[in-house]
Amino acid sequence: MARVSLLLCRYSFDTERGALSAREQFDLLTRLRDAPPVSYRKAEPTPDDFDTYLMRPDMKNLESCNALALDVVRDVRFRQVTKTDRATQTVSANFEPTNEAELAHVVMIPSLGGLAVHDAVGDGHINGASAIRRFQTIVATIDGVIMNVTVAGTAQDLQKAVGTWDLDQFSFQARPFNPHPSNPGQLLSDLLSRDDVGEFRGIAVPKKGSHIHPADTGLVKEAIGLAEKGYGTYGVRGRTESGAEAIVKKQPFSHDRQTNLDRQKGPQQLRVYIEGDSSTDLDIKTAQVLIEFFRSTEA
Repeated sequence: MARVSLLLCRYSFDTERGALSAREQFDLLTRLRDAPPVSYRKAEPTPDDFDTYLMRPDMKNLESCNALALDVVRDVRFRQVTKTDRATQTVSANFEPTNEAELAHVVMIPSLGGLAVHDAVGDGHINGASAIRRFQTIVATIDGVIMNVTVAGTAQDLQKAVGTWDLDQFSFQARPFNPHPSNPGQLLSDLLSRDDVGEFRGIAVPKKGSHIHPADTGLVKEAIGLAEKGYGTYGVRGRTESGAEAIVKKQPFSHDRQTNLDRQKGPQQLRVYIEGDSSTDLDIKTAQVLIEFFRSTEA
């Protein structure tokens, strides 16, 4: 069974006539499938630098939604090979031609403006962030079409995660504030101030066999209240409604309130992990994650 890390993003294909429909997006991808490879981030590219292209665009029905799937591909062409000579006790490194390739799989749901890309590193893989930027570079070869992408993980996304995921961990770091704004956060701030605590950090985990369920007057909501006003940062780990593992890492904490507020605006690093027995199974589970995340976010 394969385990895949997903990077979630919001996206749109924009033109002077407005956003493209699902069918128009698929037609665009089909057109790009047959286009020449592009050069990525090369000021003065050589012929060998034109190595990035799309493959296998497909339109399918996943979880009762029209979905698009494709691969972003990079031809490797040359690989560094290290060799040793024991007789002379020397080591040499040379570049040798290869016909290998790296790729990243992408699933998109046009009606929600949500996109997920496989985020892996190592041989045969393009990491998710690079794959998205390469995807945008490919689309930019079509006059009049702009692909806008924003990585998910805003403050609103994090609040939604706390409210809907089964939380297995809540990590936080905070300090008291003065003067006191309204609740939530005031109770925890008052407790810290009473003991002359200048900074408080911790990791909350659930009781055995349970999950954290944030209450309106509990520790989690108090810590979030401090963070929302710039006096703390927090992160979560849990399970989505479909059972996928999801993690939002806690941002670094600063005693400067504005720095915390800026960091909290995001996007913060959001990772979702799924497991599947086949590429079709992985696409279905990816669609489930996209629907849960973006449909509930837009609601």
